[in-house]
Amino acid sequence: MIQDPPVMRGIPNSAPAGTPAAAGRLTVGYKPKWSGVCRIDDAPITGQLEIVYRPGDTLLEFGSVDKWLNAHRATPTTLEEFVVRVFQAVSSVVGDDTPLVVTGTVQGITHAEAIAKVDRGEDFLWV
Repeated sequence: MIQDPPVMRGIPNSAPAGTPAAAGRLTVGYKPKWSGVCRIDDAPITGQLEIVYRPGDTLLEFGSVDKWLNAHRATPTTLEEFVVRVFQAVSSVVGDDTPLVVTGTVQGITHAEAIAKVDRGEDFLWV
């Protein structure tokens, strides 16, 4: 039996913005490590993602993000392509109107650290 690849999933937000339970604006961040194969030179690459968003009704379930990342380890990619794919996957869970920033860094064996960022909605001051 062939299994479907993992998908990112969401969980209900018990205090979405604009409700009396929300005391201020909630910003959520998650910083998973990732690894893959460079599409340009087939070299192994490792890096870190930073996913930051202001949730509405749905929160991103972090365990599903890790499973999704692991399922894509063998797919040749570039940092830029991968960050866009992560942005699209997260957006499909939290909503297309949710302010979202996905930043990725990667360290290849043939070059210095590289950074790519995709954002929508607002720039976050994230410390």
